[in-house]
Amino acid sequence: MKLRLVTPPALPVTLAEAKAYLRVDHAFEDAGISAMIAAAVNLLDGRNGILGRCLEPATWELLLDRFPNREIRLPLGPVASVTSVAFTDPEGAEGAVDAGSFALDNVEGFGGWIVPHAGFAWPAAMETINAVRVRFVAGTGAPEGVKQAILVMVATRYDLRGEGRMLTPGIVADLAPFRRPVVA
Repeated sequence: MKLRLVTPPALPVTLAEAKAYLRVDHAFEDAGISAMIAAAVNLLDGRNGILGRCLEPATWELLLDRFPNREIRLPLGPVASVTSVAFTDPEGAEGAVDAGSFALDNVEGFGGWIVPHAGFAWPAAMETINAVRVRFVAGTGAPEGVKQAILVMVATRYDLRGEGRMLTPGIVADLAPFRRPVVA
């Protein structure tokens, strides 16, 4: 299973919001503040972020060598929608699974499942790498608590300029309710 980012998300905090929070009214630090916002978001967002979830909508592609026996697990969430399920058939032709043949189970919130309808079987796929390609949108908008934490992280970096870390114990505690649970 491989995961590839197709369309990156917008940042959940704008430069204008960060400047207002920092009480900065000039433009000569815009590039630096924008970089601080991006760094804070990179620590939290997506498959490598500490929250283990997508904040703003982004399009991802899940690559599989074959269809599973039943459900397809989408590893990132919250899953907003499934854009397409494409495959290479045994003869090498490209095919697509009709959207009416499956349902999205995204109740979990941190991931999702593509569940085939009763009586539907996944089509045969060529025995090759990346024969099945699932495009989906993950992220439904950053919760307000996460946006506030990003602003505090930016302010910490802005105020301490290289002397401190963005993730203080207080920020980590504030983010705890939004973190994907770890199942042992």
